[in-house]
Amino acid sequence: MSREAHVRFWERAGVRLPRATRYPVTAEDSARRRRRRQRKLVRDAQLRGHIVEKLKLLWSPEQIAGRLKVAGEDSRLCHETIYQFVYSPEGRALELHRHLLRARRLRRRRFGRKPRSLKIPLERTIAQRPAEIGERHAVGHWEADLLIFRRAHGQANLTSLVERRSRLVRLIPNHDRRSARVIGAIGEVLAELPAMARQSITFDRGSEFLGYQQLAKSGGIDSYFCDPHSPWQKGSVENTNGRLRRFLPSELDLATLTPARLHEIERQMNDTPRK
Repeated sequence: MSREAHVRFWERAGVRLPRATRYPVTAEDSARRRRRRQRKLVRDAQLRGHIVEKLKLLWSPEQIAGRLKVAGEDSRLCHETIYQFVYSPEGRALELHRHLLRARRLRRRRFGRKPRSLKIPLERTIAQRPAEIGERHAVGHWEADLLIFRRAHGQANLTSLVERRSRLVRLIPNHDRRSARVIGAIGEVLAELPAMARQSITFDRGSEFLGYQQLAKSGGIDSYFCDPHSPWQKGSVENTNGRLRRFLPSELDLATLTPARLHEIERQMNDTPRK
């Protein structure tokens, strides 16, 4: 925390720090305060008026800064300076953010957040999946996905499982999206089948499938994962989910869905002939 932030923190808490603490004691603190007092668009009223005028004409900060440079104006500045002015107290008072393309009240971080997607070992990617699985010559290779419903009804969801060759559908209710629960329920359902009917399963990269190793340990089931943003690589379950939405729309409250009704939907899906 910088010295100034430290002072502001204690002042908001009603604590007045000693005078020696309140004033800058290093060259860095002095320079930081000096830069804040002497910001270009605060000092130069004419340039500030020009920037505000162009923003109201819906010019972007990049266009404004670029035009100043092309025109050979003495008062040049970069687009970052304009963005800082827009989101400064002065710019907020003028509501300049309304004239930007996205019109966000708060500025987003300049650098994107760290990816939160599941880190998949190379040997678990779909490119490493045996070719015979893609050819649908043998039974025992599954695809899995979650059917998500409105948040207002809680975190309950359904796991949809589809066997790639036979297109057999299994539906598993979950109370939440925790990986241990989701993967554990999949393992329990597949454990009822003979070993040759539960050889592999293909997921997308959702965090709910983070515990995929549990399937190998308990049931000898190999797991593979689609490429990022490529749900079409598990097309059987994606197509099945689309058909299931006729019976299980996203606004459905799963608390009202009885086990008997869920079993009936599963039976109807499996009894309907495919093309």
